[in-house]
Amino acid sequence: MKLALLESLGWPRVSAAFRAGESDIDFSDVISDFPRDVDLQPLRNVLDHVMGTTAGSSVDSDRWLAPRVHAALRLTPREAADRRLWAYLGTVVAPDYVRWRFSDNSPRGRFVGRDDTQALSRLWWGAELTRNGSNYGPTVLAFSMQDVPNQWQRLDAFHNRALAVAAVQFLAQYRDGQLATSDQVVALSRALNHVLTTVVLDRVAGGDPGSVSAWEEWLAEPVDETLFLAELPEGPNEDPVPDAQITSMTAFLAQLADEIDLHQVRRDRGTADGL
Repeated sequence: MKLALLESLGWPRVSAAFRAGESDIDFSDVISDFPRDVDLQPLRNVLDHVMGTTAGSSVDSDRWLAPRVHAALRLTPREAADRRLWAYLGTVVAPDYVRWRFSDNSPRGRFVGRDDTQALSRLWWGAELTRNGSNYGPTVLAFSMQDVPNQWQRLDAFHNRALAVAAVQFLAQYRDGQLATSDQVVALSRALNHVLTTVVLDRVAGGDPGSVSAWEEWLAEPVDETLFLAELPEGPNEDPVPDAQITSMTAFLAQLADEIDLHQVRRDRGTADGL
């Protein structure tokens, strides 16, 4: 089972009946080859594992699955920016997962949507944006607060890794060591979006510590998903974000939180874990 591309001409075929699992669709005439061989069996195996071990389509599955989708599906960010590959995965490879996670009444965007809404893309990109070097620990925290992938992942600013890691850590500890509430997560994201651009953040936090050689090694490495079903996987062997950058971004977020009086943002709505 190899990765391929579902051309946009095929996206309107994703009917309500298909989304509900009541009909099949022949996409063969609108499928194109992916430029290189990417084995999809490891991805399929982790999806089957989570669907077999997590009751219902709980959001609990996201925090487990996001790092493993990223580690099982070896892509570069440039490749992952192609919506056609996610459309192929959502409609041909794993429509059963999409229905399991988001119900049989899921909108078309869960199958062929943008990167922050498509069922598998949101997991892969959430992990890519929040991992700290090879460490997926911040990713687990991010998906423990559903409004991080639902709100923050839409922000251009969140593509600055120092900001992403700092934001996850800041929000995870915001209420005296407990997760920020859903309203607090949303309020801070809106405030950030109002006052910042990624260019400004790059000046504050410095450049991306990414390494071309680390990506090349990671892409070439055989994927054995059985090694990380029980343990958290490791991502590309890049240098982590320097502590000084995270400290700077955390201080900035703390100042912004004070300016909008985040502590007083409707704290009675529960935590942002989506449970």
